[in-house]
This record gives sequence, C-alpha cells and structure tokens, in this order.
Amino acid sequence: MSDVHELSLCDDLLSQVVAIAQQHQAQSVESISVHIGQLSGIEPSLLETAFSLLKDGTVAELAELIIHHSPVIVSCPH
Repeated sequence: MSDVHELSLCDDLLSQVVAIAQQHQAQSVESISVHIGQLSGIEPSLLETAFSLLKDGTVAELAELIIHHSPVIVSCPH
C-alpha cells in the first residue's frame, strides 16, 4: 500500500477535524480517535506518519492520533 493513500486520507481527516473545531469555536484539539478495520487497506504506521506531517499549523497541531484496530466480523444468516 502506498503512503500516498494514507496522506490523502489523513488530509481529509484533518479537514473534517478543522471544520468541526471551527463549528465549536475550539482553539485546539487534544486527540483524534479512529477505528481501522483489518481489511481497510490502511497501514496504521503510515497514517501516523502522515498525521505527524500534516497536523502542523492546524488546530490539531498538538493532538494525539489514537488508532483503534477493529477486528473482521463475519456473519451468515443461514
């Protein structure tokens, strides 16, 4: 998986965080929690690297990225 994928996802995530912070007139964000499924195609370490690069200069500049790993759940109704 290319780190370009994670950079793009992180850019979108930070855009959403900035918009929500503006709606709530927040001066800063302490942490951002995300759930990543095993089949998502997202490499957590690359997402962390992208976050550390892109958060500078935003309300999330001092924020911690908290990654929760979600298991695969399979069910069969029959």
